[in-house]
Parts: sequence; C-alpha cells; structure tokens
Amino acid sequence: MANQPAITGSTVYSIGNSELDDGLLWRLTRGTVRGRAIRTLQNGSECTILETDAPVNPGDNGGPLVNDRAELVGVVSHFLLDQQLVSGNIDILVLKPFLENYQSSTSPRR
Repeated sequence: MANQPAITGSTVYSIGNSELDDGLLWRLTRGTVRGRAIRTLQNGSECTILETDAPVNPGDNGGPLVNDRAELVGVVSHFLLDQQLVSGNIDILVLKPFLENYQSSTSPRR
C-alpha cells in the first residue's frame, strides 16, 4: 500500500477481470491521474474519488489501482457512460483508514 496518494499527472495501472476476451483472466490498463474529488455517497457519507483516464469495463470494479511501484493507490470503482476515458477509483486516503480499522478489529485479543 502506498504511503502517499497518487498525484495528478502520475501514471497508474488498473487490474481487472472484464472477461472481454475468452481465456484472459486479468487485464492491466495504463492510465493517468486527472485529479481527485470528494463525492457524497447515497448513504450520506463522503468518499475521495481518484479520477483517471484509464478505460474501465464492467467486471473491473473492485480491482486494484496501483502506481508505477506496484503500490496500491486505489480500488477501481466505476466508469461514466456519458464520458469517454473517465474512471472513478476509491482513493487510498479512504482505503487506508478503513483497512487499518478492519485490521485492528480483527486482530486476536491478548
């Protein structure tokens, strides 16, 4: 996991399983970070979204978004039907506290 979020202009790679080609389990797609934005979710909570120009296909969501050092910087979330080459990814700024909280809640008690 990356210590810092991906910055605008940096190269990222999404890894997904869109099953577009028979026999191809994983697909690596290169993209560039366009920026980040805070979005309000349906439940009212806020989430930082990392926007990239990496094309995303149905089935890719939930896959990792990594930087050029193969460090996790996000999770593939969505693409926009009305825009080309715009994908949204849940930013490491959201993931890191979530994972740390999960890890502490599942650690064995001593």
